[in-house]
Amino acid sequence: FSKDPEATPAQVFLSGYAASRVSTDTLTNLLSDCGVEHTKLRSLVQQIMQLGKKHGLPQATGRGHTGHLSQIFIHRNCIDKYAYASLPYGVPDRSRQPLSSHLACAGPIVGQARVIANPSAFMRASAVRIYTASADEAFHNSRGAFQEELCRVLEPMLGDQPSRERAAR
Repeated sequence: FSKDPEATPAQVFLSGYAASRVSTDTLTNLLSDCGVEHTKLRSLVQQIMQLGKKHGLPQATGRGHTGHLSQIFIHRNCIDKYAYASLPYGVPDRSRQPLSSHLACAGPIVGQARVIANPSAFMRASAVRIYTASADEAFHNSRGAFQEELCRVLEPMLGDQPSRERAAR
């Protein structure tokens, strides 16, 4: 692992790492920004929190290891198109550009990078692969079922084309 001082996975995986706390207010604001009607927000947030509790999501239960790790692998020939070297909070790090050259150097690799979340790239396995792990073993083992049920809960709100377009704005 990198010895980067800010958020080395070996140091922060179990307890998680965030610039701020995610609360039900954050979830409410996110859903509102996605165009969910205000009259449905409270009920939807409660459903999502109950679903999290059912599957042992530590952020919903208040127990367990709260860390989650998403590893995003980008094919070498796509790196400079979808990512850039950065300083904390996403400020571009010009000393490590292009990122592909920096990553090709003899290690250790130090520093942060930011990924530009281009939906078309993320839908092509030849360009991007994502792997996710949760520090809480019980939730990790239930993650697939949680995600399937979450999709069903969100379907009425985001399942049709106009709703998805509204959420994307």
